[in-house]
Amino acid sequence: MLQDKPKKNVHEGHRERLRKRLRLEGADNFEDHQLLEALLFFSVARCDTNDRAHGLIEQCGSLASVFSVSRDELTRVEGIGDNSADLIALVSELTRRIALADVSPRDSYNSVSKIAKYLANLYVGVSVERVYMMLFDNGLHLLDCVHVCDGTINSAVMQPRVMAKKALYSDASVAVIAHNHPRGNAIPSDDDFIATEKLSATFDLVGVQLLEHIVIAGQSYTPIIKQMHMRGRELAGESIVRTGNGIKLLNGVAFEYFYDGKWAKCETVTDLPAVRADGLDKI
Repeated sequence: MLQDKPKKNVHEGHRERLRKRLRLEGADNFEDHQLLEALLFFSVARCDTNDRAHGLIEQCGSLASVFSVSRDELTRVEGIGDNSADLIALVSELTRRIALADVSPRDSYNSVSKIAKYLANLYVGVSVERVYMMLFDNGLHLLDCVHVCDGTINSAVMQPRVMAKKALYSDASVAVIAHNHPRGNAIPSDDDFIATEKLSATFDLVGVQLLEHIVIAGQSYTPIIKQMHMRGRELAGESIVRTGNGIKLLNGVAFEYFYDGKWAKCETVTDLPAVRADGLDKI
């Protein structure tokens, strides 16, 4: 009587083969799930991580999104525990700091378009509403870019006191706030205007200028404070003055120059990069 032969484990030796290929070929020819699979070797002992890598990408929507979602979303994927979530969070923060370190300390973010294009890189693949705060010295040289908080698909709760404290800790003179509308347009809501007024008042109390609050959606963005001034709503501590040479200043910053002359009317501008300029969406 013939007996069935034991089935061969097709994944036997798979981890070592993948490691060997990575060492010999480098990562350029790896597919997204294979890179993620190899990364998970460092948080998952012995077990196959192929299914976990596929599950993460399917759950989050893309490889870039795996490094953007919350820990809770990561741990909803079968096989992803605290060790893997910690590892992914560390990689995400390391890449953010590397990108920030690549910015020349003498680069001046003296226009809203420069700031918006920098911020757009941070929002690629992000599926929740996320708040960032860019902190500058008086010359608009970038000191830090802080991930403030995440919300749901259509809301994020900002804490003005905590944000002002971080600005003071960084010895910043100027701050720019940004948040995204993941599945909408870049048109500010009534809540966005109210939040901007509260933030401006809090920052004014500690001597930090809230220069702008930018809404980003896809390749479009809108500066909320510019819109508020156009509607005749001035913020606490802010004023537009005209110098002797006719240049308008917003708390010492050249107003029209900063806004690139693009906002003659209340409208959004669509000129942001579709992919990350620093390549970090290709992690």
